[in-house]
Amino acid sequence: MDQIIIIGYGNHAKVIAEVIHDSPTKNLIGYIDPKNYNDEEVYLGNDGDIQDVIKKNPDAEFIIGVGDIKIRRKVIEQFSKYNLLFHKLVHPSAIVMSSVEIGEGTVIFANAVVNSYADIDKHCIINTSSVVEHHNKLGENVHVAPGSVLGGQVVVDDNTLIGIGASIRNNVIIGTNVVVGCGGVVVKNVNNGSTVMGNPAR
Repeated sequence: MDQIIIIGYGNHAKVIAEVIHDSPTKNLIGYIDPKNYNDEEVYLGNDGDIQDVIKKNPDAEFIIGVGDIKIRRKVIEQFSKYNLLFHKLVHPSAIVMSSVEIGEGTVIFANAVVNSYADIDKHCIINTSSVVEHHNKLGENVHVAPGSVLGGQVVVDDNTLIGIGASIRNNVIIGTNVVVGCGGVVVKNVNNGSTVMGNPAR
């Protein structure tokens, strides 16, 4: 059985905990967070206790329970020096084709679809009922929000947020540090650092 520790314990972490509980081959050991919430899960310590946590749980894998991609990026960098093993978590109701590559620390939530030969890098969030079509390539720390649809052969670079209900046309390239607004319809390439919204997204 996979033994999992969540880094963070905000709302996103609680959803991840539910996915773990719904997966019969996975066990939630507890969480690390700067604040002890005294909640129902086991509190293992704060960020400074990570080395003790590793020693006590040598077989554990980790997941970052932070949804905001800017904060998530800081957490990724903060914990990179510890050479942690990050877990790939897929909700039992998600449809992920066997040819899909999934990077460590990525979470795929309920009813999401990831189609053939998609390549998902590390620490991505493929959120509820989103669709990542065939031959997509997603960089590190990409968040595909609920209900979003990425057409075939889309490229999304690092640290980019695809907002709720957004649609990305086939063969579009989206740069790093991009925000696509909720409901945005992206029909052409998007430059690094841009925020785009509307139909068509500008």
